[in-house]
This record gives sequence, C-alpha cells and structure tokens, in this order.
Amino acid sequence: MTEANFGWLIRSVHRWSASMMVLMMILHVFRVYLTSGFKTS
Repeated sequence: MTEANFGWLIRSVHRWSASMMVLMMILHVFRVYLTSGFKTS
C-alpha cells in the first residue's frame, strides 16, 4: 500500500470523503429532527 503510485493521495481522499460522509449523515439526522420530517401529516 505504501509503494503504490499516488497511494498517499488515494488514502487522503478516501479518509476525507469518509469524514464528510459521516458529517453529512449527522447533519441530515438533525435537519429531519428539527423540521419534523419524520412525522406524518
């Protein structure tokens, strides 16, 4: 893994993307909770 071409870049992008995915999931949960999107009319 340390000998692959641009392996450091792939790992960095993957780590950053995973962090953003978790952040987006948390923000989505808060948005749904605050706007009562889970309740039926």
